[in-house]
Amino acid sequence: MSWRSAIAAGLGSAIEYYDFQLYAVLAVSISPLFFPNQSPETALLSTLLIFGGAFVVRPLGGIFFGWLGDRHGRRTALLVTVIGMGFATACLGLLPGYLTLGVLAPYLLLALRFAQGFFAGGEVTGAATYIAESVPTERRGFFGAWLLRRIQPGDGDLRADHGDRSRRAVQRDPRRSRWRPGDGASRCCCRCR
Repeated sequence: MSWRSAIAAGLGSAIEYYDFQLYAVLAVSISPLFFPNQSPETALLSTLLIFGGAFVVRPLGGIFFGWLGDRHGRRTALLVTVIGMGFATACLGLLPGYLTLGVLAPYLLLALRFAQGFFAGGEVTGAATYIAESVPTERRGFFGAWLLRRIQPGDGDLRADHGDRSRRAVQRDPRRSRWRPGDGASRCCCRCR
């Protein structure tokens, strides 16, 4: 039971943090879509400010989902965080830009990033508590460290894939260095060449 719990919680954390960090990696591509009337530098800073805003609500997510886990069980709390993060990420991917929604687009982007931060804050604390409560007392340190190790590959794989994709695009043609939908998506799922 303890390995299954640790693997499930670790994979959930890795997927959530992959979704959470994807925004930062794509900030250069996202910024002109939501802030086209600003200079490229100001648009990028505005996009990164929204990224940072998600970290403000993470403690609130930890508090709320800790309470929810205490009242209704850790599995329920973790399930809500995974579904909530998936929903917020899907909405973020489908969100039209400034040219379609006007000034409402950046506000919706901010609201969805706040939702992602809220769910991410609840997931990591809930997963750590779930693992600590479901493994033998003498193995809590090992399984707790295993959870943190599962979060890191999600972030590391994302950075490695983006860096490799950017390097290859610039080597082919410097004008094609912008991100395109589906570019390198197969390597995000598996590391095959």
